Amino acid sequence: MRCRAGGWWALRRHGVLLLLALIGGHSAHAGVVQGSYGVGGDRQGYAGEQVSLSIDESAVSGFEVGQLLFTYDSTLLHFDSVGLNGLVDASPIPVTDVNGLATVSLFLTTTGPSAINGPLQLFTLLFHILGTAPPGATDIDFAFDPSGGFVIADGVYDRLALTGTITVLPQIAAVPIVGTLPLALTALALLALSRRQRRTRNTGTRAIQPLIA
Repeated sequence: MRCRAGGWWALRRHGVLLLLALIGGHSAHAGVVQGSYGVGGDRQGYAGEQVSLSIDESAVSGFEVGQLLFTYDSTLLHFDSVGLNGLVDASPIPVTDVNGLATVSLFLTTTGPSAINGPLQLFTLLFHILGTAPPGATDIDFAFDPSGGFVIADGVYDRLALTGTITVLPQIAAVPIVGTLPLALTALALLALSRRQRRTRNTGTRAIQPLIA
C-alpha cells in the first residue's frame, strides 16, 4: 500500500517540477504566507454525521505549490475526501499507526501557470464521525511535508504547522412530554373517583332518613 502511495506521489512530483519549470519566469517571492490562517467549515456534529474542515489564508504572496501532511484520530473520524476547490489533491491511502492516528498527504498547487496573491481558501476536508465516537473535541494537525522534494523557497507554501478542531456533540436524550392523552386519562380517572364518592354520600343519606307512616 505504501509503495502504491509512493508511486502516486512520484507522479505528482514530476508534475510539480514541470509546473515550476513553466512558472520559473515569474518574479521571485520572499515566502508565500503573509497573514494568519483561518479555520472554518461545519466543524461539529453528532456521531454518524458528516463534518467538514476548511483552511484559508488571509494573505499569501506568490503561492504556487505546497505539500502538507495532516493527522487525525481514525478511531473517531473517517476521512472521506477533499472538497473540490481545484487547488488540492490528497493521497488516496491514509497511513494509520498502532494508536489509530491516520496520516494523509495533501498536494497543493495553482490551477494554472499564474501564482496567487491575496486571500485564499486552501482546502476543505470532509470527514464522517464514526457511530462509536464519544462526545468531545479532536484536533486535526497539519505540518509542512518535505518528502515531495519541496523546501521553503519562493512560491512554496511555507506555513509549517496548522491545527483545526472537530467537535463531537453529545446526544440529547428525549424528555417525555405530557401530551393530551395522559391528561385526558387523568381527567377521566378523577371524574370517576368524584362520581363514586358522590354516590357513596347519597347512599348514606338515604339510609338515615326516617320512615313516614
